[in-house]
Formats: sequence, structure tokens, C-alpha cells
Amino acid sequence: LKFAVEKGQVQAQRLDQYLASAMPFLSRSACSRLIKEACVCVNASPLVKPAGKLRGGDSVVVSIPAAPGCADIIGEDIPLHVLFEDESLVVVSKQAALTVHPCKGVTSGTLVHALAYHFQ
Repeated sequence: LKFAVEKGQVQAQRLDQYLASAMPFLSRSACSRLIKEACVCVNASPLVKPAGKLRGGDSVVVSIPAAPGCADIIGEDIPLHVLFEDESLVVVSKQAALTVHPCKGVTSGTLVHALAYHFQ
């Protein structure tokens, strides 16, 4: 994700605060974690302090790593009841006994695996 901090938009605003407002799908603590893990670059240099200050004209690039285990998902041919599908949305009627995503003790046979197979 790339952000261009406009001149006059911020005056020495904390990086974690800026990211939390720019990416409302992440909490401020999640933004701080990304910063500490060197997933955020300001003007092409990693900035690892959440309290680092931004100024107008700065360029911010955020790399959000894949969630643990996501890269290991292999699609499985599990029947899906697709109610609607277009290029940006799929609506399914999930079977009652089908686990939604992998978790401790459940590494296969989930809705995520079925969707991965469906979209191969």
C-alpha cells in the first residue's frame, strides 16, 4: 500500500496514528506492530519507531505480510453452494459442519480450502 502525505495534511504526526487513520481496517496497535517489524518505509527507508514523525511530502509504503499459514493453503474439492458470484464478490451458503478457516487442530477441509479450489 502506498500513501503520499500531502503538504499541510499533517504537522509532525506520529507514523502509527497516520497509518491507523489511513488504513481503518487495522488498529493502531496492528500498525505499530507492522512498523516495528520493518514493514513500513518512509521515503524509501524503513522506519521502525511507531512514534516517528511524518511531514507533508513524505511517501509511505506499507507491506502487509500474509497471515501465518495462508501461503500453505491448498485448494480442496469440497462442494460449495454458491448463491451469487461476480468479479469481486462470492456469496455461499456454508454447510453447518464446515469449519470456516484453519485453526489449531483443523488444517484442512475448511471453507477457505474450498474457496481456494473454487478460484484456482
